[in-house]
Amino acid sequence: MGLTQEEDEGGAVRFLLSGNEWRKPHADPAFCEIHFWGGIDLNRDVADGYFGLCAKGFPLVYRDLPGLLAGGTLVARVSEWRVAMLSERSDARPG
Repeated sequence: MGLTQEEDEGGAVRFLLSGNEWRKPHADPAFCEIHFWGGIDLNRDVADGYFGLCAKGFPLVYRDLPGLLAGGTLVARVSEWRVAMLSERSDARPG
C-alpha cells in the first residue's frame, strides 16, 4: 500500500506500508503512529544524517491513519499485488 501526502511547495511525500503497518493503525488508531524520515543518505555519517534530517523537520509523524485518510490529508493507493497459486487442483491451473 502506498501513501501520498501532497505538500504546499508542490512536492509530495510518498511511502510504502507493509500489510501489518496498514492493519495496526486501523485496528487501534489511538495507539499507532507512523514516523516518516525523508531523504535518508546511507553514505552519510549516522549522527550527521540524524541532525541534518531533524533540522529539515523530520520525522513527519502521522497519527490516526484512518482519520487522515478519511479527511483527505493522506491518499492511499494500491501499489503492489502479491499473486500466488491457490492449489495444485486441475481447476485452479491457468489455461
